[in-house]
Amino acid sequence: MLQLLVGTNIPFMRYRRVAYMVSAILVLATVAWLVVKGPRYSVDFTGGQLLQVRTSTVLPADQIRRALDGAGLHGIELQQMRGDNSNELMIRAQVTDSKDLFPSVQRAIQTQFPGTTVEFRSTSAVGPKVGGELRHKAIYAILASLGGILLYVGFRYEFKFAFGAVAALFHDVFVTLGILMFTHREI
Repeated sequence: MLQLLVGTNIPFMRYRRVAYMVSAILVLATVAWLVVKGPRYSVDFTGGQLLQVRTSTVLPADQIRRALDGAGLHGIELQQMRGDNSNELMIRAQVTDSKDLFPSVQRAIQTQFPGTTVEFRSTSAVGPKVGGELRHKAIYAILASLGGILLYVGFRYEFKFAFGAVAALFHDVFVTLGILMFTHREI
């Protein structure tokens, strides 16, 4: 028989009060952040455009950001792809009108870096109404899945176990949401 840990005697219950405090601090910090600032939603939930382009040479991301800001394209998020295609860029913009973002991006990059060609790869757009509906549906899906787990565990085992399991799952999802907000990650 394969045994990875031999002779372990970890007193988990001895540290339960510390774990309760850490958990309570994380939950309260998440609630406070939700009330004060709220999560940072991605283009999928807020509406906007996602544009993927390829440049002829690898360009520094900070200089591309400055070039886009200088061209009047403020609030754009830029992500440089890793690996062999490090000259590919993902550009996210929360634009409300339906104008094409590529010509402005192409002009800004070629102005800052003469001799560089910018190739259009793909684009996707999400309207703000669709983004809001998607956000509400995601919340309902999470609540419905927690309800389904509650019913399944309640019928299969006992309701007291179901409530504890769903409370633990909700806690994990809520703390994960808090960690994503604290680290300024998009949801």
